[in-house]
Amino acid sequence: MIVLIFSFALLKGQDLNDLYSKYQKDPCLAIDTDIDKYTGERTFRTPFSGIYQDDEHSQTEVNYDKTISKGGVVRYYLTLQIGGNIPLATEHGVYIILKNGKKISKPNVKVETTVDEYRHDGGEPYLRRSFFALTPADLVLLRQSPITDFKLYIDDTTVNHPEQYMQLLNCLTSRK
Repeated sequence: MIVLIFSFALLKGQDLNDLYSKYQKDPCLAIDTDIDKYTGERTFRTPFSGIYQDDEHSQTEVNYDKTISKGGVVRYYLTLQIGGNIPLATEHGVYIILKNGKKISKPNVKVETTVDEYRHDGGEPYLRRSFFALTPADLVLLRQSPITDFKLYIDDTTVNHPEQYMQLLNCLTSRK
């Protein structure tokens, strides 16, 4: 996503720092919208690396998607990603800790491992990623308190700027 933000900023002649500043003032501006030309399904997506410039080279990602089918069915999804140093086949287990101390456990959710092709100095050689649907109960919890930590199978991380992701989720829920 940072590449898209950077490319968009260059095309528009905007300074990347100004763009980050703009998104920090109004996170809702950072949400991307896509309409599937075949099905008419609308997808709203938060930025993968957040709205803070210091997250630009992080392997940690928190991303929310909202889809609305042509028939009006609304679904929410969460993508979590972190770096890992052990090559693994597909495993299972996503665990989330919220700032208010509540937890979301998804022991049966898939965690996939890929090689980090864009690895930055000091980064882990592999990426663990999980993409899964959120239940209405999950959505309530995530809108009440930000994700501070999460674990994908055996690797865990602390989230930088956790409030930004909750703000983005709250913006996303208002999109029609």
